[in-house]
Formats: sequence, structure tokens, C-alpha cells
Amino acid sequence: MREPPAVFLSRYARSSLSEADAFQRQTASFAQGAFLKVQK
Repeated sequence: MREPPAVFLSRYARSSLSEADAFQRQTASFAQGAFLKVQK
């Protein structure tokens, strides 16, 4: 039996959200490093 679309959508949204969160953190750390380099 297949799962209802709501369950599938919530799981998909959660995984894409965690991916976006990781990407945002990576971008933020990169920007912070570049900012610190510029300040020196």
C-alpha cells in the first residue's frame, strides 16, 4: 500500500529543508571567512 501524498510531501519538504539549511550554513561560513580576510 502506498503512503498518502501528505506524508510523502512532508517527508520531501523536510529533506529539502535540511538540505537548504546545510547549504545556507555552508554559505554563511564561507561569507564569514571572506569577511574576516577582507578585514585583516
